[in-house]
Amino acid sequence: MQFTINDNTDRSYAVRPVLARQNQKAGDLLGQFGANDHIGEEDPYYVLIRD
Repeated sequence: MQFTINDNTDRSYAVRPVLARQNQKAGDLLGQFGANDHIGEEDPYYVLIRD
């Protein structure tokens, strides 16, 4: 299910719900990434997403 909101401006937004287990897994993976690569709370980093 996808919801699209358009407030009559040049911008529109698509919103989809995230399942709790998917959100938890993403948080776990991000935490592992930070720990494994010694990334601190204020350290900048780039994320490249490929399809």
